[in-house]
Amino acid sequence: MDVSENFIVTLPGDGLSTVRVERVRFSRNSVRHIAATAFRGRVASTLVTLDLSHNQIGHLSSGVFSPLVHMRSLNLRYNRIADVGPQVFRSLSHLHDLDLQVRSSNNCTF
Repeated sequence: MDVSENFIVTLPGDGLSTVRVERVRFSRNSVRHIAATAFRGRVASTLVTLDLSHNQIGHLSSGVFSPLVHMRSLNLRYNRIADVGPQVFRSLSHLHDLDLQVRSSNNCTF
């Protein structure tokens, strides 16, 4: 599912709960906020690739990705990530590809 370049600013709670897809591309939007429950429901059992690159994400809350136990690829490249909650990637035991390249103006601490 490709919803890139759609001026999306938030990923609401349960926004993908009824969707069954393996790949979702949210790149090149204006996503600033990801609700803690954005990836619960059906999508959690099928999603393996998530592209959130080229957005405005500044914070990753603990548990935001916890339902995505089958995730293999997560692209967060070119966001404004400055704060990452403790153990935000803990449940992603199948993750093989994580791109966290940040813009040079960020002062990101992990």
